[in-house]
Amino acid sequence: MGFWRLAGTAALVMSAAALGVILTAPDRPSATIRPAVVGLGADALPSETEIGTFVLAGLSGSSAGILKTGSEPLFDLAFLVDVPAASRPARAGRSAGATPERIAYIEERMLNIIPDDIEGYFDLFMYVSRASEGPYGQRLYVFERNRDTGELQPFAQWLISTGREQQEKHWTGTPDGIFKLDPSRFYSFRMSNQWGTPMPSTMFFDAEFARQATGYAIHGASRPEDVAALGMRASAGCIRLHPEHAEMLFRKIQKEMRGRVPVFAYDEETDSTALDGQAMYNARGDMVTRKGYRVLLLIENFEGGPEAPSGVDAVASLM
Repeated sequence: MGFWRLAGTAALVMSAAALGVILTAPDRPSATIRPAVVGLGADALPSETEIGTFVLAGLSGSSAGILKTGSEPLFDLAFLVDVPAASRPARAGRSAGATPERIAYIEERMLNIIPDDIEGYFDLFMYVSRASEGPYGQRLYVFERNRDTGELQPFAQWLISTGREQQEKHWTGTPDGIFKLDPSRFYSFRMSNQWGTPMPSTMFFDAEFARQATGYAIHGASRPEDVAALGMRASAGCIRLHPEHAEMLFRKIQKEMRGRVPVFAYDEETDSTALDGQAMYNARGDMVTRKGYRVLLLIENFEGGPEAPSGVDAVASLM
């Protein structure tokens, strides 16, 4: 499955039996886009409508979008798209990261890094490599605990974009470490304060840097060019997902993952919430917990491979 992005002009043709969009553009392959779901009833649609220049972006498979004439939305549609594989943007040096061996390796590596005393408090685990190359780079691996057996099971593996890692008006890097998500800062839609760009399905990290709540988050990609860039370092520091994947994760966490989770200690040396997952304990030796989401996120810069040793200097690699 690949990502596609096409631009051009199209005509929307509707009959009682079928509704289709034929897309053609100079120097690009043509594609037939057949809406599987239509927001308006058939009798509300014109028999034929010319649509101006537009851009569609999403997965080659099932996706969603809006066709517009000028700046006005015309129809809300869910598309089934058939685009020749050779026309999809290539990602040089990238290979599939979803083989069973690699998924099993990532699970083992992740569990070797997460401290044993906090692991049992979480039911959804997310692993991100912000590496620009290698089979694991720019991917999010999601594992869910089977609550009957206690074992982790693969839930999803998606392409992402982490930070560009360069100095712009702000530093655009993504931090390494072990993070929780902040239950008080989940937003179905939000605009970035620093960059002025849309952030659908925003889930902020539960962390502080210099005693200030972090602006790092997981959220959906909102622009066609951001969707097309998934699989590459392209964000301003947040973890960007395909908007459908971000919404799925957003809803699942809010619906299924509430519970008590450890409070992480504050590390005076790094002037941040502990990045190695160190929990806070009270004077009686009890772990301090509070209400939150039973979700844990691990980020590191790891190109690696199935042959790489797991669990050796793993925590040190986060610092």
